[in-house]
Amino acid sequence: MLKRIHVVSIVVAFCLTCACLSSADAAKLSIPLAAASISTHASSIEALGDYYTISINIPEQIKGKELYGAYLELYVDVNALEYQGQVNNAPSLDVYALKAAFSGSEDANQFGQSSFGPRNVVLGENKRVLIDITNIIRAYLQNPGLNHGLILGSLTGMRDGLFTIRKDVVSKGAFGQINYFYDDRVQ
Repeated sequence: MLKRIHVVSIVVAFCLTCACLSSADAAKLSIPLAAASISTHASSIEALGDYYTISINIPEQIKGKELYGAYLELYVDVNALEYQGQVNNAPSLDVYALKAAFSGSEDANQFGQSSFGPRNVVLGENKRVLIDITNIIRAYLQNPGLNHGLILGSLTGMRDGLFTIRKDVVSKGAFGQINYFYDDRVQ
């Protein structure tokens, strides 16, 4: 009897949650990262591999709305670099806002706000990476002059991975996408 009551209460809670979410005016907008918005750069230390800069054009539909979340979605091939005889099976992928227009090097002085620290990615091909860039996008919405894009790769710390962003996985011709979740009611 108690088990049946517990199951019924779980089902009722689930239904109430679904009803609340379906009545919310949350909207999702996915913007593909076209080839023109992403640039590949060779590291000044040849063995460290490439890193990337991404220009971000925030869509008009997002401006003036309450932003719930913004997520950079990429698919990457990940290889590890040996460091002092050790190999990290989940190298770190760093994502930062750029403080100013890209200077042409991976100088850490040009890195602004981090996406939430490094993201470890398991070795292999075609690995999906979802990175929370909500705070960066909110800063860009509040002050568009701060928007100099993102820089990503194995940029800080151990610098123990080689990352290659895959094309055509999220959508044809795109290197990934940014998923925006926002309140469609707010003007």
